[in-house]
Amino acid sequence: MFNPAYQLSAEELAGLIENSPYLRRFGYLVDMNEEQGLVAQLPFSERLIGNAIIRAIHGGVVASFLENTAWLEVSAKLGENITVRPFTTTNDYLRPTEDQDLFGHARVTKWGKRSVSVVATAWQSDPDKPVSQATCHLLISKKG
Repeated sequence: MFNPAYQLSAEELAGLIENSPYLRRFGYLVDMNEEQGLVAQLPFSERLIGNAIIRAIHGGVVASFLENTAWLEVSAKLGENITVRPFTTTNDYLRPTEDQDLFGHARVTKWGKRSVSVVATAWQSDPDKPVSQATCHLLISKKG
């Protein structure tokens, strides 16, 4: 199966984040290592709370985080000359979030000529206890 190596470094991905007002506003971070690959992080902030009673992060923030984690994974593998755009995302909320950082990683399940299917998973304190999972379908095209 086609599974390219990462073409972009963590520093180059940080540049993509810096160029996105949305990602920059929420303080997205990204790290890459050989063991886990790309790991995204959304630092906790009070403005992320969607339910003040149980202090859970808003579901829309979690969904957006997963979609952007999928986008970063595909962008990191395909490089700077490719445009990646989501066209469908389905989220499964598995357990309530807490008032702490959110982490995520994504795995490409199918590479096509014009689209990519990705499963992204988010967790908080324990990667073995995900809080949400998304299946994302992304369009890919050459820039220009």
